[in-house]
Amino acid sequence: MAPLTQPKPPALSAHTEFLRRKLPDWFEEFTATRVLELLQSLPCFRLLALEAAVAAGNTSLAEALIGKANKTNPLLDIAAANGHLLMVEMLHRNGDVACTKRAMDLAAANGHLTIVKFLHFQRDDGCTKLAMDGAAAAGHLDIVRFLHENRIEGCTTNAMDDAAANGHLDVVEFLHLYRVEGCTTNAMDAVAANGHLEVVTFLDDNRLEGCTTDAMDSAAANGHDKVVEYLLKYRQEGFTFAAMDGAAANGHLEIVKLLADETHATCSKAAMNGAAANGHLEVVKYIHATRMEGCTTWAMDFAATNGHLEVVQFLHECRREGSTTKAINGAAANGHLDIVKYLLQHQCAGWTSQAVEQAAANGHLTVVQLLLDDQTPPPWNPIDFAMAIEFAAGNGRLLPMKSLLPYLGDATSCANALVAAAASGHLKIVRFLIDNYVPTCPPKALNVAASHGHLAVVQCLSEYVSNNNVDAIDLAAQRGHFAVVKYLHSHQFECTTDALDGAAAAGHLLIVRYLNQKRAEGCTEQALVGAAANGHLAVVRYLMANTPHRCSQEAMDEAASNGHFAIVDFLFNKADLFWSKSAMDMAAANGHLVMVEYLDEGGIEGCTSNAMTDAASNGHLGIVVYLDRNVHRVPWKDEALEEAAGNGHLAVVKYLVERRVCMITDKAIFWATKRGHTGVLAYLMAKKYIFSTPTQTNYWHTVLPQVTVARQEATVPDWIQDYSFSDSDDGQYI
Repeated sequence: MAPLTQPKPPALSAHTEFLRRKLPDWFEEFTATRVLELLQSLPCFRLLALEAAVAAGNTSLAEALIGKANKTNPLLDIAAANGHLLMVEMLHRNGDVACTKRAMDLAAANGHLTIVKFLHFQRDDGCTKLAMDGAAAAGHLDIVRFLHENRIEGCTTNAMDDAAANGHLDVVEFLHLYRVEGCTTNAMDAVAANGHLEVVTFLDDNRLEGCTTDAMDSAAANGHDKVVEYLLKYRQEGFTFAAMDGAAANGHLEIVKLLADETHATCSKAAMNGAAANGHLEVVKYIHATRMEGCTTWAMDFAATNGHLEVVQFLHECRREGSTTKAINGAAANGHLDIVKYLLQHQCAGWTSQAVEQAAANGHLTVVQLLLDDQTPPPWNPIDFAMAIEFAAGNGRLLPMKSLLPYLGDATSCANALVAAAASGHLKIVRFLIDNYVPTCPPKALNVAASHGHLAVVQCLSEYVSNNNVDAIDLAAQRGHFAVVKYLHSHQFECTTDALDGAAAAGHLLIVRYLNQKRAEGCTEQALVGAAANGHLAVVRYLMANTPHRCSQEAMDEAASNGHFAIVDFLFNKADLFWSKSAMDMAAANGHLVMVEYLDEGGIEGCTSNAMTDAASNGHLGIVVYLDRNVHRVPWKDEALEEAAGNGHLAVVKYLVERRVCMITDKAIFWATKRGHTGVLAYLMAKKYIFSTPTQTNYWHTVLPQVTVARQEATVPDWIQDYSFSDSDDGQYI
């Protein structure tokens, strides 16, 4: 069978991420010519390399790769965003490289004035309000001024709001003097929260928007005393109890005093609770002496947990709220021995088994011993010594575990501790338990050690487990632990076909070869299916050449559905395998456009209507377009539009409607409404009105009574003619 013509390269996520990490190193280490040679063996990554070269400003490599570029890929956007003027100029000269409004938007936000000027004077792509908004937020006054003087897009209130929040007074002054968009109360609220007093003063003196109580609340909580003083003196919005609560919790005593003395502010119990939890003793004392709100047991519980002994002592001596078992439990877990001692001597709230368990797990031996010596055991929750020992063993805490073992009535419970230690690879604990408490090793201990690759533990435990245990090799093989597999095989441990099947599915070729050569169990057809499904071409090649199993259509379908082009091409040309309709359906659903093209051009099976429905449902516009334009033997269903609308994929919805691929159904509008996709809803309603019959127009006031748009206002705006409309615009039009 003649090989099919290889289509455009697929996007393979694992290899893509690897190459994405390596490309910058390649650019530094090799010349453009050498990088091109490297890419000859990776043709499917040329576009990724081009994008990386553009982002890095490597013009020589980009020029060499540009001929293979997808003309719709907005490379100019990437170059502009990264500030590479020479790259922008080269791409502009090329003529076929795509550019969107995002180029100037991103260049402006990132402070690249020369590129903003170039795009303005040399291209007509334009920008959006995001350009000035982003430049203002980042404090790029020169760009804000240029956009104001040379473009008409303007900005939104976000420009002054964000410039103010970030303390860019010069930008705020410019926007105030020369723009009309203004700001919102968010401006002064954020400025106060961030402590920019000069900007607060300017906004108060020159703007009318004012602020909300959030301004004072946030300024107080963040310790900006000068801002608090200013707001108290010149603003009338006031504040809530959150102001003093936040200031107290963060230890800002002077602000707490200021609010209390000058305004008679109120707070809640959260003030003392927060101050105590964070160790602010002076704040706790002040609130105790001057306020009536008090605190709750939360104060001492978290002061103890966080290790603030002086606060715990003060609360015990001066307050009556007391604590709960959380105090000792938390202090024990964190190893605060002095606090545990103090609470045991002065408190009656007690503790629970959790105190011993967590102290043991975290290695706090002295705390464990102190609790065990306590003469007041907690009757409401007896100590679970087995659990405590298991925690200690699993965390490698040998001494705390030893101190707990004498209290364990049933020695057989140590088996769980052995399993926990084996799973974590703590050999000393494993040996101690085997030698003293667990003479008969449970198979589970060996299995978990093998599955986690702890060879030394496996070697220790294998002497105590029967070699008819088949799970150990199976698990080690599936997890890729070759040394463990070799050791267990050399000691005559058994396994099943799951070992080779699992190793193949996970791509562990070395283990696959070893098991196939050394073991008699072999594998099943699922080995090839798993390897193909997960993209392990080398394993597929080996299994087909060295095992009696032939690759099945299931393997082909799985590889196709997951976008593994190389495996599909190999199986098609070397194994004479074809795929079923489900292959193309799943490839479309998973967004593998190149695979869809390959399957469509090379096979006779085609797909079902599920291909379009699932691609639309998942927002894969490129696949939707391809199926519509190239697959004409399958009747598409309106369900595709309904799914896209329900999931908010406006670009897909727009294409399906404009191309008359699907009809606008009540179900599509229902799901767009129910899930809050207002941009999709606006578009569908406008289109439904235009294409509808007189009876259909009743839908406006029956099915969707909340959408009250008069018939005469239901015109189609210009934006619905733009096929490049993106999902990010959802909700902009209502």
